[in-house]
Amino acid sequence: MRLFGVGREFRENLRTKDATEAKRLSPDAVARLCAKLDQTRAAVVGELPASSGRDIAALAGEWYRAECATYGDNPGRAEDWEETASALIDPLQQFEDPGDHATIPIEDRIHLRPDDRAEAAALLRAHGHVGDADTVTRMGKALFAAKLDFANEMARRAGGDWSPDPSLVRFPPVTAPKAAAPTPRPSPVGCTFDALLSGWAADRGMKLDAKPVPRALYDRQRTIARLGAFLGHSNASVVTQADAVRWKEEMQGRDLHASTVRNDLSEMSAVWTWGLRNGKLPGANPFTGISPPKPKTKRTARRAFTDVEASLVLVAAREKSGAMRWLPWLACLTGTRISEICQADAADVLTLDGIAVIRIHDEGEDGRSLKNEDSRRTIPIHPALIAEGFLRYVASLPKGSPLFPDVPPDAVFGLRGVSGSRRVGAWVRSLGITDPHIGPNHSWRHWFIGACRRVSMHVEVRSALPGHAAKLDESAGYGDGMGTFVQVLFDAISKVSCPVDVTPEQAPAA
Repeated sequence: MRLFGVGREFRENLRTKDATEAKRLSPDAVARLCAKLDQTRAAVVGELPASSGRDIAALAGEWYRAECATYGDNPGRAEDWEETASALIDPLQQFEDPGDHATIPIEDRIHLRPDDRAEAAALLRAHGHVGDADTVTRMGKALFAAKLDFANEMARRAGGDWSPDPSLVRFPPVTAPKAAAPTPRPSPVGCTFDALLSGWAADRGMKLDAKPVPRALYDRQRTIARLGAFLGHSNASVVTQADAVRWKEEMQGRDLHASTVRNDLSEMSAVWTWGLRNGKLPGANPFTGISPPKPKTKRTARRAFTDVEASLVLVAAREKSGAMRWLPWLACLTGTRISEICQADAADVLTLDGIAVIRIHDEGEDGRSLKNEDSRRTIPIHPALIAEGFLRYVASLPKGSPLFPDVPPDAVFGLRGVSGSRRVGAWVRSLGITDPHIGPNHSWRHWFIGACRRVSMHVEVRSALPGHAAKLDESAGYGDGMGTFVQVLFDAISKVSCPVDVTPEQAPAA
């Protein structure tokens, strides 16, 4: 049977296939496993005292008595046991002065092999003792001495001397280690992980059983499950800062990247903060202030496509259909993010004030999301897109269709933006654009902003088209925003030069 945690398990084989017998034996087995777990928890937080010399001698005696039970009554040939004793003595450190062999304790002459240490560590673990390096060394040397005494005793018995064994007297009985201040087992009463996460999600309009699951909730569900597996319980009310620090150190011990550790701690800190603010948890946030610092590294700066690179991609896209045909062109001549366009419907391309536009929004129940409030906007369709045939493509779609039905929602989050961004990114790289400073999707936004600057576009207009905030002064918060001036936006975007020549005669229909 197992308690919990992949790679961090206590097991006990009940040695029966009979269900009734297993049920009878299981309570005692569970009690033994729980005792080992309590001892391990105490050891991790430094509450379990180090194994004493008496403990080490007692465990060596446990091994000795087990061997006596196996061989003691029928020791076999004396010569075999003498050879065993000789094999143990040969590796001992030798000295030029033979007299030193009698005066220097045998423990100080022993060189433990890896196998010796592994055997000693296993014996310690079996009895719930801390297996630090010093304790393993002391245990290994005591076990070595016990093996030598046992070989000599068996040789004596095999030679006919059955007088009482003097070695048995020197081994004290084994006693279980006890924690100096035992940690109480978490009470089932309190706020559970699921209840905490459910409340956090509800305040953001999400449900734990939502299908597809929102990305923010999905990430936190996976993270809190890892935390629960590490702690061995799901009682959020008893999680302490010491628990959080141990979890951080466990992640670092698995060589996880510092950014991964920071992200997991940050996600849990946000959930615990909600619990504290809403009276679900006592005390303070255990995850506050323990994240590893961010390294001072220079990030790879994104650059815009050059006109040559942009032309290469747009011309190649003319040979495609559906999403691969239009996503690069829309990203180039509207400044939108690929993920924003992928989640649009055909109905989002419409006419306002006689001008063809595309609406970028997060309305409805289909799981759309935007980066921020400024990302909601209405963008006029660039004349080059009309000449290329984009509106004819939209008109060919059935009523109620996604703008790009050939881009499937991803399996986990149900978002077309994830699938579309990956497809376009891989395709652009396949064209030979491999510069790491180029983001196959995001570099279009850099190109678009540069193109707007070339025509001296007003900063408010230049920000409204790609969905940037343009809070130049207090007046930014007045009125209905630049997005309501569709004609002004159309006049401005029409001045942006397309990287390739476009004429209606050469424009394909789809």
